[in-house]
Amino acid sequence: MTDVTYACVGGPPDNWFNLLIVDADGVEIRDVVEVNAAEGWLVRCLRDANGRPIPGDDGYATERLEGQFRIERKPVDPLAGLCAETIATERAAVKAYAADHRRRIEVQIARGRLTADEGTLLAKQVDVFAEGVAIGLHMEGFEPREVRVAVRAALSATGLDGRAR
Repeated sequence: MTDVTYACVGGPPDNWFNLLIVDADGVEIRDVVEVNAAEGWLVRCLRDANGRPIPGDDGYATERLEGQFRIERKPVDPLAGLCAETIATERAAVKAYAADHRRRIEVQIARGRLTADEGTLLAKQVDVFAEGVAIGLHMEGFEPREVRVAVRAALSATGLDGRAR
């Protein structure tokens, strides 16, 4: 199996549920959203005192760290593959959902129901939401079921779940 030297939430690789990012001392670095071990840098989400991601201008606040990093594969439990496949499938579904909403926004702009500025802002909000879900699906300590429940609750609260009211 080839060593992984680059990983990014959103791919590649699409499934990094079993990847572990460590520094030169072998200490795990959490909340990584992009890493290039060959070039010696990574980007990770910043969290507040309560452990929640900090909002930023283009999604979530991040910091770039430089140094020696390795991307390691965690030992795989035979049942963990089912969990990883669920995450990969749900990530793909969220990405498709966001792409569909961006297309619908473009249609609304073409019909004159939204201005270009309104459409751009709305598309950005959809992308930030999808990015947040993708990041959440890869955070240590979160089970896919917990993420699924949280996403469904958020979609339901905003009326974006597609259910008739």
